[in-house]
Amino acid sequence: MEDKTAPEKKSNNMLIIVVGVIVALIVICLICSGIWYFFVRAADEAVDKVTDKAMEEGIENMVEEGIEQGSGGNTDFEFSGDLAAGFPDDVNIYPDSKTVYSYSNEEEGYVANFSVEGVDGGTVMDYYLEELPSAGWDITEQANLFGTMLVAEKGSRTLTLSVVSLEDNMVTYTVTVVNE
Repeated sequence: MEDKTAPEKKSNNMLIIVVGVIVALIVICLICSGIWYFFVRAADEAVDKVTDKAMEEGIENMVEEGIEQGSGGNTDFEFSGDLAAGFPDDVNIYPDSKTVYSYSNEEEGYVANFSVEGVDGGTVMDYYLEELPSAGWDITEQANLFGTMLVAEKGSRTLTLSVVSLEDNMVTYTVTVVNE
């Protein structure tokens, strides 16, 4: 006599396995998003602490001297507040942005990281998509990967903009201009 319950039992076992895998994937995604949130929050707090300590100890000069010795060029490095000397005047800064850090080297180029509250990353990116071409920059690439980014060129310089939305309508973005 043939056992007719075996295929039904196998089907139920397969359903349980599939549901178990789906639940496991959902749990893993939730854990990863929690870890990402924790990482971003911890990194933000760490940057704040390091920035405060660096300002107190005058480490900016030590960083500048170290970079100048390594690159042989005139370098400016600033934490919180001011843009490094020589930041390109044809790159506007999104309104109400705060400078987290900035670096400039006459020969190599410029890097500046900013934060701004009360907006999302799309708003900041839209600002640069409008402002850069009006300042003579040709946008050559755009991508969405862990935020949005673009690449623009003007003469012998290349600009890279990376925008990341954080929680609570906070955005961090980095502008890099490389002298070719």
